[in-house]
Amino acid sequence: MNTTGSSTGTEARGPARLRLGTCPDSWGVWFADDPLQTPWERFLDEVAEVGYQWLELGPFGYLPTDAVRLAEELARRGLKVAGGTVHGFSGLHRPGEWPDIVRITRQVAGLTAAVGGRHVIFVPVPEAKRSKNRFVRHRLCPGGEGQRRYGPEAATVRRSDAGPS
Repeated sequence: MNTTGSSTGTEARGPARLRLGTCPDSWGVWFADDPLQTPWERFLDEVAEVGYQWLELGPFGYLPTDAVRLAEELARRGLKVAGGTVHGFSGLHRPGEWPDIVRITRQVAGLTAAVGGRHVIFVPVPEAKRSKNRFVRHRLCPGGEGQRRYGPEAATVRRSDAGPS
């Protein structure tokens, strides 16, 4: 559209149309239950306030998992779901982890579909282990000085500060 509100003929149409959205990790949310992260109500309010219409659900359990309640919360803010997310698993190649991956993927897919989403995004965390709401990489960082932590307090720490692996 031009400044008078009429079409210039350059807008994308059909499948080429670009839709931008956001996700909880853009607000510092990596886990469903970390009290140090942005509360879910504030996240949804701010997403709508800055003008996004589309979002990805983030870690399962961060937003309400009751489909009716989540749909109401999204509708109240004019938000739509593009997809849900399965994150934190690194064991697609490990048969012992498969049952947990299938279970959470079904939960995420069910909730996503119930609120109109059409995609499930799988975000593996290679060589990681969840420990006290943080993913801790077990390899030494370059230079061998410590381990890298992922999450709200991301930092490189000395091996002696990282605790047991």
